[in-house]
Amino acid sequence: MAAAAERTKNMQFITRVTAAVYRYNPAIIAQAFASLDVLYPRRIGLGVGTGEAMNEVPLGFDWPSADIRLARTTESIQIINKLWKKRRRSTRPKGDEDDEYKGNNNNNSDNNSFVDFNGDYFKIKNAKLYTPPSSGKIPLYMAAVGEKATKAAAKHTDGLITVTKPNKSKEIFEIFDKAANEEGKDPTIITILSDLVVIF
Repeated sequence: MAAAAERTKNMQFITRVTAAVYRYNPAIIAQAFASLDVLYPRRIGLGVGTGEAMNEVPLGFDWPSADIRLARTTESIQIINKLWKKRRRSTRPKGDEDDEYKGNNNNNSDNNSFVDFNGDYFKIKNAKLYTPPSSGKIPLYMAAVGEKATKAAAKHTDGLITVTKPNKSKEIFEIFDKAANEEGKDPTIITILSDLVVIF
């Protein structure tokens, strides 16, 4: 993605999809995409999904049920969002009274810039992105074809990636819209990416 973004000016790049289930820790994913966003502001998006056995099992991981994979993905999304939402905190040396570090400029943030998460599958302690996203919000999408995953996408992310066949797409979109409404989101401003969209 970095190589492609470096060689273009305006193209936007979204993964379809990164599996934050076993191989890639969600905190590392958050860090990598924050760095990409600093290099290429407002051009980077992250698509996540529950993964495939062909990519996980060869590395020694057991392949759990769909419910467990969805639960792991949901926790991953929560961790990524928490880390992205924390702003950069001042690294002012003790006793330094320079105006730059007095805490009244926009580059400094609250003292709670470290993130803890204690889930059923993932745990992070005192995690922090020292280089946070520069654009403030990296679009986060989730791949889904089933009802549970579609509802999770509507609840936790900015949009849906689906490869469902045309005769089922309408049903998936309706499930997504309804779940988004229940979360207080306006589905008309939430992006839905289909198989017709070329993304990386």
